[in-house]
Amino acid sequence: MLNTPDDSTAAESPTSMSTSLRARNQAGDLYDHLETVSEAGKAQLARTLHDEMGGLLVGAIMDLAWAEQHWDSKSADAREKLSRARQSIGSAVDLKRKLVERLRPSLLENVGLFAALRWHLKGVNDEIGSDCRIDLPDTELHLSSEAAIMLFRSVQEAYGLFCAAQATGVKVVVRTDHGRLNVRIEAANARRPHGNAHESQHALAAIRRRILSLGGNSSMQYPEGDEMSFTASVPIRNILSK
Repeated sequence: MLNTPDDSTAAESPTSMSTSLRARNQAGDLYDHLETVSEAGKAQLARTLHDEMGGLLVGAIMDLAWAEQHWDSKSADAREKLSRARQSIGSAVDLKRKLVERLRPSLLENVGLFAALRWHLKGVNDEIGSDCRIDLPDTELHLSSEAAIMLFRSVQEAYGLFCAAQATGVKVVVRTDHGRLNVRIEAANARRPHGNAHESQHALAAIRRRILSLGGNSSMQYPEGDEMSFTASVPIRNILSK
């Protein structure tokens, strides 16, 4: 026998509904605050890595290059170790650059959202050997810094869900139509990821909150068979730089 709630518990009282709405709004405000703090922290760390650590590493490379030119040692082993040290520091410079870009893509601020997305998606495709097709506008929009990073993170995380589902034949399309920025990611072959359902739900909730805060809407269709799709749409007037 199924237990069904009676009328006294099935319907919320006005007071209870008001309390629930207030709690949801407070939770949303808290998420927005944490997101802002997180992105500010990433941006600050990226600047520190770029300016301070970058300067130290470049200085070390220059000093080692000078030492190689002026060192009188005829030891082949000593020269090899010096050359290896210079190569290691060069590798550290490359690693620093990758970390900075992952924390806060420089293309996002220096060029625009579409260039940053194109760079990110191509990098992921090269890393995992994906055959993703990327179709983005050539002309950048002058977006506010906040909107740009929120849209970038949303597409970044949505595409990550497709990767987790081992999707193939993925296509990422961004269009600016009728005063809206529309994003669509689709795959003809995908499977629902196992073992990380909570992470997927949290990622979707974060994406939905970001897009909603920009006055837009989003949806994710997980594969029942093979097809999988993500869509998001926001009014362009809400995301332009003032």
